[in-house]
Amino acid sequence: MKLKSIIALVSILLLGMALGSLATGYVIKQRVDEKFGKMRHPERFENHLLDIIQADETATNKIKPIIKSFHAQRDSIKKKYAAERLERVQAFETQLAPHLDRDAQERLSPFMEHMKRLAKGERLGKRKRKKGFSKRNPK
Repeated sequence: MKLKSIIALVSILLLGMALGSLATGYVIKQRVDEKFGKMRHPERFENHLLDIIQADETATNKIKPIIKSFHAQRDSIKKKYAAERLERVQAFETQLAPHLDRDAQERLSPFMEHMKRLAKGERLGKRKRKKGFSKRNPK
């Protein structure tokens, strides 16, 4: 009887911990998406800053072009460096290729594709890992 009670108590405790961590992860993800999602799109970025500033109509009309210009500059810098990162990843792959046999190149391929997507600035959502992506010894 005492053993069953202990097992039930430990099971409930573990279930509570699991549910609590899942709920916390969900809440944190929502907050991050809410805050940083606004920064990606020009209109949302502008509205977000105007909500923070809470300026009158004349000041808002003067501020909007400044915000739009800043966002455009920030976007062009992001694209410029994305192109440079992609070039570096491709150069890295080219430098490695002569030193790898066919099997090693095949094992490295998913990682390099992942690096290219990151270099382009693509958002990587939840996806299944490709076979061999994280294995050091596939045998």
